[in-house]
Amino acid sequence: LPPESATYKVATTINRNPAVHRAGTRIEASWTFTSARTEAPATLPVSTVRFLPRLALDSTVPAGGKQTFPVV
Repeated sequence: LPPESATYKVATTINRNPAVHRAGTRIEASWTFTSARTEAPATLPVSTVRFLPRLALDSTVPAGGKQTFPVV
């Protein structure tokens, strides 16, 4: 990293085969953080949110209903 503090963004995208993944064919994630050069190696924290809804085998839920799910 450059010696001065700066804002960085790491982004990733995955496109999945719609014949296999009909309900979710594209996933995007990005992390924005501020950092600067350090004297020693440093770990940058990265967190994600994952949720686990109860879905049918075809990754669907009935329309018009309320859905609740845990965030892990």
